Amino acid sequence: MNPRRGTASFKRETGEVARSRRFVARTLRAWELRSEIPDLVLLTSELVSNALLHGAGEISVDLSYDKRRVRLVVSDEGGRSLPHLEPHELGGRGLRLVDLLADSWGIDKQADETQVWLVKHTASRP
Repeated sequence: MNPRRGTASFKRETGEVARSRRFVARTLRAWELRSEIPDLVLLTSELVSNALLHGAGEISVDLSYDKRRVRLVVSDEGGRSLPHLEPHELGGRGLRLVDLLADSWGIDKQADETQVWLVKHTASRP
């Protein structure tokens, strides 16, 4: 089976964080992955907020599902700095949540795009 996929684009406005959460929840519901909604909606919120803070340009949220795992990628057009996980800084709480709740995650930076991705193994198997 080919993986299921959903993609949406968001403006650089704080109200778009809520819209990105609704997109992820709606997509996971359609895939019958209700048990994954709370964690992935929270993680989406953190990653889109980071894109607003650190990135530039339009923000894209891409979800894919292959019966064993969900992959979430939040992309933007790059920016002045990369989000980072620092154990002794006040900031970075969002990436601490990503580190706790995702099975794996990372940051890919090209000249014109930054992608923060994560993979979460699913508990549900419709």
